[in-house]
Amino acid sequence: LIHVNGEEGEELVRVIPLEYSGFFVALNKYSQGSVGYVKVNVVTEETELVLVEGGMPYVESGLLNKNLHRHIWMNHPFLMVTDYSFEIDDQGHPYWIATYFEREVGLFGGEEPKGVITVDACSGKTEKYPMGSEPEWVDRVVPVDIAFAQSDNALTYKNGWFNVEFGAKKEVFNLTEEYNYISINGQTYMYSGITSPNNADETSVGFVLVNLKTKETMRYTMSGITEYRAKSIAASDQKVKAQALTATDPILVNIADTP
Repeated sequence: LIHVNGEEGEELVRVIPLEYSGFFVALNKYSQGSVGYVKVNVVTEETELVLVEGGMPYVESGLLNKNLHRHIWMNHPFLMVTDYSFEIDDQGHPYWIATYFEREVGLFGGEEPKGVITVDACSGKTEKYPMGSEPEWVDRVVPVDIAFAQSDNALTYKNGWFNVEFGAKKEVFNLTEEYNYISINGQTYMYSGITSPNNADETSVGFVLVNLKTKETMRYTMSGITEYRAKSIAASDQKVKAQALTATDPILVNIADTP
């Protein structure tokens, strides 16, 4: 979910690169690359196949030196990299955005994003940007799994590890298992509800919003139900049952100042 400032103003879109369908296709198109990407306007549902002039040789299904992961590793061999996301700039030019991170808890824990590497999907040119200095059109810097894990740990271990494992479990909460994305003022946020560690508990005590560019986190306290419960209520509706429909994960909206 990204924002693009085009000729007709700001658009909220999803972009999906066209990958190779198999080994022999990738081999045959090694130099030319993938033909482009699909852009979907999430407001109007308008869908467009964008053919990129010169092709996109650097994709995740590419072979040898045109393989995206290998290409980043060869240019930045000493960085730990994750979250290879596909974005376009305001002119529609395709890029890959990969987050580089450091571990700040022991050898294997506490992953902390430090910045991004941009890869031009056409030329393969890479640029490294420390967090906060990335181009304005980049929407995702913080991987959603890191944002989710850090928010969940902050809720669970607010009063320390001993309180959780051996103590009275005072003010111990965690995020619900589901999350989604929300756009606010041209920024993309991860949303997830807050509930108790009891798996049978379908009530919510609030929710968090994490800015996936700056990692700014906001917590809102309110009583309600979890996303899973909302989904099950929708699925149990008689009209939904009659048409054999499946409920999607819910999206948080604000109606008359009520979430």
